[in-house]
Amino acid sequence: MRGLEWVAADEIATVLSPSRIRMRPREIRFDLPEPHPALLTLRTVDDVFVEVGRLDGVGHTKDVPPVLAERVIGLGWAGAVDGLRRLRALPARPLFDVVVSLEGRRNFNRFTLEDAVGEVLAPRLRGRFVSRTQDGSRAAETDVTVRLLVQGQGATVAVRLADRPLHRRAYKQSAGRGSLHPPLAAALVRMSVTGDGPVVVADPFCGDGTIPIETLLAHPEARVVASDLDPARLANARANARWAKAEFGLVRADAGRPPWGRGRVDVVISNPPWNVTVEAGGSLAGSLERFWSTLRESAGSRVCLVADAALDAPGRLRAAGLTLFPHVQRVRVAGRISDIVLAAPGAVAPELPPGLAGWLDRALGTGVVGADDSF
Repeated sequence: MRGLEWVAADEIATVLSPSRIRMRPREIRFDLPEPHPALLTLRTVDDVFVEVGRLDGVGHTKDVPPVLAERVIGLGWAGAVDGLRRLRALPARPLFDVVVSLEGRRNFNRFTLEDAVGEVLAPRLRGRFVSRTQDGSRAAETDVTVRLLVQGQGATVAVRLADRPLHRRAYKQSAGRGSLHPPLAAALVRMSVTGDGPVVVADPFCGDGTIPIETLLAHPEARVVASDLDPARLANARANARWAKAEFGLVRADAGRPPWGRGRVDVVISNPPWNVTVEAGGSLAGSLERFWSTLRESAGSRVCLVADAALDAPGRLRAAGLTLFPHVQRVRVAGRISDIVLAAPGAVAPELPPGLAGWLDRALGTGVVGADDSF
């Protein structure tokens, strides 16, 4: 997600210890001697690919697709597929699709290039190409996805390591409107839950259970309590928790009157309703003021929220007596500008873990993340 490259870079550095990491907007490149199973466990990224090769001299005219397709089949596909087979089982004749992203104006569309590459690549991969329709859908689920990113005069060719994008969590079988993007939830957890000891984490707007589940998958030793006012979303959370094999306390409650007592919670992580897709209810109908005022006493050490920018979460938290971490990260969620705010009760601002703070400094220094968080 744009704006969270530094959080993902920290996870990659911690989990994989690659020799080199380069951050770019919405992209992180890193070097490993061979694909590692831990790549499939990354939680703050949307997807992971192994690069097959790069091609220069890509034009914009309508005759490009067949020419570029012939150049694509000359790349190192045998090594890429062998690496893929070491990570997961593949059928002898896999079904595969091709996904193209085009930056800049072209006299051809993505579907023409996808079909051109797929048709010539099928013998090379010893598989069967599944074409997409004009709305982007596929006729069947595939075993392998080939990715082409065409930027300027260059093209990067890669293969997805997992059988589906990493953001499509297997546990998330039930979801309602405004359900939180799992990598974003994982990033909130990474920013706010620090140390190795047991911690009590609360989510007073748990919705479909994404934040509680991502908390426990990252910190199995944590105790998580969650609540929501909507019975249907609580049912979703229970179902998703069963799929994730994550156990946490789950109750129906008004977030303006949190069910946990003062000093019983270490960290509050949540996505309060934006009154856009989902309306606040109960004591918060029409205003979240009561929620902001509860945070000074209900959160023992820190609060981490993602909220629509129109809610002015930074200002409301300051007014409630919390001190903010100096960097308020802006992201775009469902097309809307949103704030990720890390705060602590009292006069002392919370700190990030040293590694994560270092990646934020690098992102700010290189312009991957802007100091004013504008888009």
